[in-house]
Amino acid sequence: LDRNDTDHYCPDRQKALSLARQVDDQEVLVSALTQTAFCANNIKNYAQGLSLLTEALDINEQDPISANHLALVYNATGNIYRVNGLHKQAHEYIKKALEAWQSVNDIDGVFNMLHTLSSEAIALGKVDEAQRYVNDMFNMARSADAGVDYLFFSFFNQGYVSKAKKEYET
Repeated sequence: LDRNDTDHYCPDRQKALSLARQVDDQEVLVSALTQTAFCANNIKNYAQGLSLLTEALDINEQDPISANHLALVYNATGNIYRVNGLHKQAHEYIKKALEAWQSVNDIDGVFNMLHTLSSEAIALGKVDEAQRYVNDMFNMARSADAGVDYLFFSFFNQGYVSKAKKEYET
């Protein structure tokens, strides 16, 4: 993972998926489907990744999984769309992930989705919406238990919003 080299980490994910299909545990299978879908990171294989995530969503329809697992499926789906330049679909699924993590008060999940949503909103030309996401990030960064990364990424995203608004001095 450190090298972001799917040739190194994806064979293990394929093995894990094969084993998960043999176990009678829907959340284990959904996790394996989701992790394997992250191996579909380019135009050549993104349909395969979406197919795995569709399978995970079908499982959820039959036997609802936890909000955290569902958020991971939505996040993975959004990321596949994002890396392939399909920003409207990416925004839709990342927003679903945000809502799922909000439902269980997963602070890190919420913050990470706000980070991604701000860049997707900019890609869609929705700069005011991106600013709202960044404002939410700053609000979270100001909480007593927030780490320094929250503040860093709040300013990082504010820079992108300011650039999109052509407010270069900001």
